Amino acid sequence: MSFSFEARTLLELGKELISTDEVALYELIKNAVDAGSPKVEIRVRSSLAYTDYREAVRRLRETREALSEVTSFIRGKMVVDDRDQCEACLSELDRITDREIYGEKLDAHYAVLNSIAIKDTGEGMALDDLNDVYLRIGTRQRRRRNEEGATYLGDKGIGRLSAMRLGNLLTVLTSKEGESHWNVLNVNWGVFSHSDDMLVQDIEIAPKRGKRKTEPNDQGTAILIRNLNADWTLVRFKELLDGKIARFIDPFEAGLANRLLVARHNGKRVLIPSIPKALMKHAHASCRATFRFEDGDPVIDGRVDYREKQRATVIEARGSEVMTVSRTVRKRRAKRGHAAFEETPISRGDLAKLGGFDLEVYWYNRRIVDSIEGLTESKTATRAQIARWSGGPMLYRYGFRVLPFGDPDDDWISLDKMAFGSAGFKLNRQQIFGRIRIETPHLHLSEQTNREGLVQSEVSDALKRLVTWIINVEFRNFINQVDKEEKLQFRKEELENNQILRAERTLLKAVSDLRSMLDGSHEQELKEVMSTASALREEALGVLKRLEEVERQSTEDREKFVYLAGVGLMTEFVFHELERAVAHTMKVISEVGVTPAGVSTLKDQLQTLHKRVAAFDELTL
Repeated sequence: MSFSFEARTLLELGKELISTDEVALYELIKNAVDAGSPKVEIRVRSSLAYTDYREAVRRLRETREALSEVTSFIRGKMVVDDRDQCEACLSELDRITDREIYGEKLDAHYAVLNSIAIKDTGEGMALDDLNDVYLRIGTRQRRRRNEEGATYLGDKGIGRLSAMRLGNLLTVLTSKEGESHWNVLNVNWGVFSHSDDMLVQDIEIAPKRGKRKTEPNDQGTAILIRNLNADWTLVRFKELLDGKIARFIDPFEAGLANRLLVARHNGKRVLIPSIPKALMKHAHASCRATFRFEDGDPVIDGRVDYREKQRATVIEARGSEVMTVSRTVRKRRAKRGHAAFEETPISRGDLAKLGGFDLEVYWYNRRIVDSIEGLTESKTATRAQIARWSGGPMLYRYGFRVLPFGDPDDDWISLDKMAFGSAGFKLNRQQIFGRIRIETPHLHLSEQTNREGLVQSEVSDALKRLVTWIINVEFRNFINQVDKEEKLQFRKEELENNQILRAERTLLKAVSDLRSMLDGSHEQELKEVMSTASALREEALGVLKRLEEVERQSTEDREKFVYLAGVGLMTEFVFHELERAVAHTMKVISEVGVTPAGVSTLKDQLQTLHKRVAAFDELTL
């Protein structure tokens, strides 16, 4: 006796392992690449969207709507890519009067009018391969070859379940070089769900010999998926290619995806974007680093370039220092109320299995982005370009992405945790994109079967720890250091040129001289002058303190410094007027003598300046 499972379990397995249409398409592309194909063609045909087809079925089964009206609804929704087939469908439906027959014919036409085809010119499969390899889920054929040094992208033996995700009907047409015929396999996945009590081995699926080849040396595989389970309109297809599919094949290499993939929708070529070079060139800061072994020692070297501030630094670590930063820190149980951690060093052997990687990351201060000549026409458009690729560093092996690293919901090196736990929120995942390229074999760095990351191991821990150290320590700390030094320099210059303190010293000296000239008379008026001046000083210093809040909350750094410069000029103007008023009063006294009117005039001028500062203060709120 041995384990067995019911046929419908295969469908559940496919749903769990291939979670989205994008992943399904990606798996089929990787299968073609693993077969050695230099190009992969993807042809989507969509004459009637799935949602429109389902609405027609609903009207047919759940309403009393006339069949002619259902046909009219279909005609209005149909996209005519092949006029003959579309007209044949509508013409046949127009002639049917039985609702059950109408439903059967509608299902048949939907399967023909909507399909996804993936075609390659790789090594292909013989008839025995279809039986012994393709129909065996979880085969270890490629896994064994990877263990021997091959570089297959997939080696789990479950990629063929991707076709199940996309549609209910599958046709495989394949042949190896030198064979005289094509080999054909047809699978109706619907049989697995309908046969509730049948075991998977009880459902007969038999490959067969197909048509004779026109050229015996032709080789490759064509996967045709029909009876699609979702909408594949031109808009959605473009969204897939512009979004996740564009990230699957290294988008940092301009045009790489379009050299490999020829994607067409209803016969029209659809191009896949790469990350614009201009966007990377205009990053406010970037980090490049390499990990490798040199003379038996692990080495990390690289460079951080803070282009916006015209500052740069190098990253250097070797031997024991690399061993230190690669150690794993984990929580452990401790006494109540106490946090405890234990450090687990990564062995040199595990680092050697990792082999090496190179990293490049681009950071943008989204508050101060501007339009980029030749790429965007506004700040908003630039931010949209950044958002299109941001999410954190993506991981690539042999030029193809390892999922889900760098996805919007995957903070694999705790970028957001580090950013939002500190002032400024620098280097959160909305601000950066990048890539890490590895060539570590699957034997040492294996991917999870459900495409949810790498299988946890000492080698995967080492990769994560080293990348975290480079980005969250070296890159982040340098940016923070430069910004802090700039702020300190700004404060130093501000104190050295503080117009308030300079004006206060001048005022005190002027009042002291005035007091000596008055010989003790009008002391009460002088005290009021000093009291008003003191209040004026406190008011102005309070303004500067609130300006520090304005500085922290400013949405544009450039505007911030322009604003502060204007504040400095206005402050200088106020105290220049203060000095002038005191000097004018002293001149009057020296010429006509001390009079109550003269001191009163000075007092009135100070009160006027006080009002100016109060009005100025409102600008800082």
